[in-house]
Amino acid sequence: MPRPKKCRVVCELPNVGIYGPLDCSSVGRELIIMTVEEYETLRLIDLEEFDQEQCADRMGVARSTVQRIYYD
Repeated sequence: MPRPKKCRVVCELPNVGIYGPLDCSSVGRELIIMTVEEYETLRLIDLEEFDQEQCADRMGVARSTVQRIYYD
């Protein structure tokens, strides 16, 4: 039986629901669907320049969880 999923703290939701190229030539390309946790991890590490430990503290999860979310 798998462990129950731990609640993760997300400080802000994205302002947009879709992100990608503006030109129509991208039609037919593979879509990448991100979870809110993936968005928050990218925002904290790349935009806010947190390290993985700081990101994990902010989200209330283990550093290894942040690492798995970031690299998947």
